[in-house]
Amino acid sequence: MTDREVMQMALETLDNMAKVDWREWDEFASVEDFVRWAKSRASFTAEALRTALAQPEQEPVAWKALVGSVRQMRDVQGMVGNWNFDPYRHGLFNGIE
Repeated sequence: MTDREVMQMALETLDNMAKVDWREWDEFASVEDFVRWAKSRASFTAEALRTALAQPEQEPVAWKALVGSVRQMRDVQGMVGNWNFDPYRHGLFNGIE
């Protein structure tokens, strides 16, 4: 289940529980049915949220591409003939490094 699906499920559960008048719902015969449903749904949603939060956070793909391009630029600037060509390029390499 994706993070978005878990958040959508949590939102739907909270929206449904916020409807205080359970009598508007045709599927529930009594308040006990509603309470049983609410507890079941809340428990399932909480478990899904715990599972999603337990997953390690991944770096955004764009960030990895940026880091890779900066490393590549650093390697090129660090080649002999680039960093020691003039003071500007020397400073550029030092700044990137």
